[in-house]
Order: sequence, then C-alpha cells, then structure tokens
Amino acid sequence: MKPDDMRRFYSLFPWPEDLEGSGRERYERALRYFRRVVEHPFFSGKSFRILDLMGGVGIGGVALGKVLREAGKEIELAVLDLRKEALNRAGEFALRELGSRPILIEGDAFRVHELVDEADVVLIYGLTMPHFDPWSAIPLLNSAREVVGQDGAVLIHHLDQVYWEGYMHPRREIYPFFNGHLALSLHRGYDFRKGSESRIMLSPATGEAMGYDVYQWSLSLLSALVWIFFEDVEYFPILSDGSAGIVMGVGSRPGWRVDDLEIPPAEILE
Repeated sequence: MKPDDMRRFYSLFPWPEDLEGSGRERYERALRYFRRVVEHPFFSGKSFRILDLMGGVGIGGVALGKVLREAGKEIELAVLDLRKEALNRAGEFALRELGSRPILIEGDAFRVHELVDEADVVLIYGLTMPHFDPWSAIPLLNSAREVVGQDGAVLIHHLDQVYWEGYMHPRREIYPFFNGHLALSLHRGYDFRKGSESRIMLSPATGEAMGYDVYQWSLSLLSALVWIFFEDVEYFPILSDGSAGIVMGVGSRPGWRVDDLEIPPAEILE
C-alpha cells in the first residue's frame, strides 16, 4: 500500500496500537515469545542491531530489544514504517521501555536495502505478511537478506492462516473487527494469479470504505520462502498446537541481487 492508503486502512481497521490496553497486552506477549527465541545460538553475541521492519508503533522491536538487554546484550534499534505518526509513537514507546530513542525511518519496506546500511536482525512482527502475496514477498525478503548479510537473521511472527481460515474458521463473507470501534471486512473476489483475496474494509459508523488484498499464508509456505534466502530456518511455536509462532532464517544465501527479483514477470500477473 502507498503511505496514504496505509494511513486510511489503519484509520478503519481497529488494530491494537494504544500501548496501554490491548496494545500493551500484545507487548507483554511479545516479551514472552522473544525470551524463547533469544535462546537460539545466533543470539550468543554481545551486541545486536535490530531493524523492526514495518514496525508501526514498535511493539515487536522494543520487546526484542528489551529481552536482549535483560540477557546482558547491547542493542541498537531502528524502526521503519510508512506512517510517520506511528513512528513518532514508536520513538516515545522505546524511550519509555528502553531508555533511549530508536532510529526512526519513514520509508518503503521494499527499499530497505537502500535506507539501511546494515542490521544483524530484521524483524517482521505483528502478523504483517498477509499484506504480501508470494510475488511481492520475494523482493521484500530479498531486500531484508541484503541488509543482514551472511551473518544476520530475519524473524517473522505469523499465524498459519490456511489452518485457521480454511479449517478452524472457514471463510466468511463478512468478518467483524472491534477494538474501540466496529469495522467490517467484506469479501469481494479472488485473484488466482496472485493467490490473494480482495476485500473491502468498511466503517458502519461513518460509511467510509476502502479495498485491500490479503494473502492467506501457511507457515510451511512462509518457511520455505525464507529458506530460499537463508541457509537455516527455525520455527518457535507460540501456541500450544504450533499454529502460530516465529519463523527464523539465519545466514543469508549469497548470490542473489536485489535487482534480479525486483519486478515480477508482467505476463504472469496481468
């Protein structure tokens, strides 16, 4: 999405970003999740540069930074997002929780290799991947691979949507969302070339609506895609049945160039 579209979407979609109520609960859960993740041998070093990619108000990046601090590590945190207002809140949140402001980067995640020189960890937290179909996820992950280099890692927080949407809660025409205000997500269509579902987010209170696309990722497909770009893939379940967790790719594979995978073949998608 473009920056204006992203702002509009999150003005309609009641995603918990309050950092006090439901947003605070998300942060406390993230702390618990990352205390398991940092037991991985990758985190045996003394210092880590963390890039919270599409980080919003910084819940994931701040949580990982705090857990690493608790383990005696030095951390440097950067948060990248399209929304300036979210970045400002991330700066205040990090100052409160970590005692220092992060580097705030207003920009496009697809251009992260141009906006950030290096990071040890690229974090994608908050069930962000449904915004991307496989064709767009490939250049996204390739750009992240470029930033962390051969010694770095990517962490992706995700819920197996194929399991939850296809088996546990079969697709409905209308999904209600509520977090202080009601929003309705309406099914509009399906794009067989991208594998994405077209939906409309509607505010019943104001009548405002906008279209958006969502891709239902399985954990296996997401892990396999990460494995294309990283030599080792680990999975840390956060639900007892394993249907949600954090996918970790360690040690980026050499040889890829960002320009090689930047634009998918038009004849496939048009």
